[in-house]
Amino acid sequence: MLSACVAGQEQLQWQPVGYDTIQGWDADHHAEALIAFIKSCQSPKKTNHAMADLLDNQQWQRACNKAEALPALTRETAKHFFESNFTPYRLTTNRRTEGLLTGYYIPVVNGSLQRTQAYRYPVYAVPPDLTRPYFTRKEIEAGALSGKGLELAWFDDPVIPFFIQIQGSGRVRLPDGKMVDVQYADKNGHAYTAIGKVLLDEGKLTKQEVTMDGIKKWLREHPQEAPDIMNRNASYVFFSLADAERLPKGSQGIPLTPERSLAIDHTVLPYGLPVFVQTLQQFNDEVTQRFEKLLITQDRGGAIKGPLRGDIFFGQGADAGDVAGDQKFKGWWTVLIPTEEKNIPLEAGDEEALDS
Repeated sequence: MLSACVAGQEQLQWQPVGYDTIQGWDADHHAEALIAFIKSCQSPKKTNHAMADLLDNQQWQRACNKAEALPALTRETAKHFFESNFTPYRLTTNRRTEGLLTGYYIPVVNGSLQRTQAYRYPVYAVPPDLTRPYFTRKEIEAGALSGKGLELAWFDDPVIPFFIQIQGSGRVRLPDGKMVDVQYADKNGHAYTAIGKVLLDEGKLTKQEVTMDGIKKWLREHPQEAPDIMNRNASYVFFSLADAERLPKGSQGIPLTPERSLAIDHTVLPYGLPVFVQTLQQFNDEVTQRFEKLLITQDRGGAIKGPLRGDIFFGQGADAGDVAGDQKFKGWWTVLIPTEEKNIPLEAGDEEALDS
């Protein structure tokens, strides 16, 4: 058992395991994860992280080269690639064996690039005088940035820019039908406070009601109290404006892949790392099923802090938002670490897939 001290006194630990011990491994569609992995290989981004002692950069580059040279990306060849070039390690800490996996998405909302009588609530570009800590959310909402020409886009509901900041980006449908993206650029340096916990602690919502939809509903039904509640989260995100892409980019700088991209604390895990997660997934507060997939660490979030904490990207739009809003379950983590290639033969029948 190896470990590294992170997030105060909690220690991240890792233990090598066999692929046959990973529930759901054989049933996954590994080619989808391999495509996302190759994208990460093509845009590497180095960070200081807690698993640096376990990772060998030469082995990582060798695995990337092997992946990019594969003649076909089928389910079988992808599964064989990971099993032949990576060793799985189960992640735990000195306090717990499971972590928390939530979900996020890219909201598609109506907005304007100019302030109008209807569109009055802005998101801002990075202030040129930004230092940390900067103005709090309360100070910004009170007008600390007014008159500086930093407004990028305007919305007709103050809840919209608040949740775009939580999600980290958004897609804006302008009055003429054109789409633009507001993308994460920086933040004010204040600690993130989850207002769902505030509403729960103050008895305004029950534990079952603390979902993304439940919080939005409460804020819109209590317009007099809502500003104070939102201002409890002193953290504030600034954005840049870009032409709408097919899929938005994460912190690694590559387009995110629904149900294959994972946001993590980049001081704990590096970008581009394959992580097999075992958790649950809920639909419309009714149907719960297993979620067991190989994801790639390609993003980070202000609320994603410490070991065994992740945010699964579910895509864009209302349907993705419904799934992401209900995602809040314990989960088990297995990371794949590049090692010397193992001589594992393809299973019977898989050889044909190499030429398909």
